[in-house]
Amino acid sequence: MPTSNSSALTELQKIFSKEDMLEILEFALPRITEKGDELQQLLAASAWEPAARIAHQMLSSASTYASKNFDNMLRHIAQQDLDVINCALFQQALKLELSGIIHDIQEWIVNNKIQ
Repeated sequence: MPTSNSSALTELQKIFSKEDMLEILEFALPRITEKGDELQQLLAASAWEPAARIAHQMLSSASTYASKNFDNMLRHIAQQDLDVINCALFQQALKLELSGIIHDIQEWIVNNKIQ
């Protein structure tokens, strides 16, 4: 699994054409944003079980567009590892990681739009 979001996107480019990548990322971006926002809200509300369900759903595609760090964070949430996830620092790190993922995808789309 890639160590950064941008390297995850670089790995995808080895598999898919630019056109396919654009289609995949343009489809995924609103869902990543929506699920990420929902996940953060659930964690802030200490709604561990619904957060675990969202994290489990996100795990299947996280390796496609995100870093190993994000994957590990989702695993902690999915396992309801409260010693880790019930911490403001963890939740802040998750927010930063999600922001980075969204930024990297948006940047890739802008830089690779077919004119």
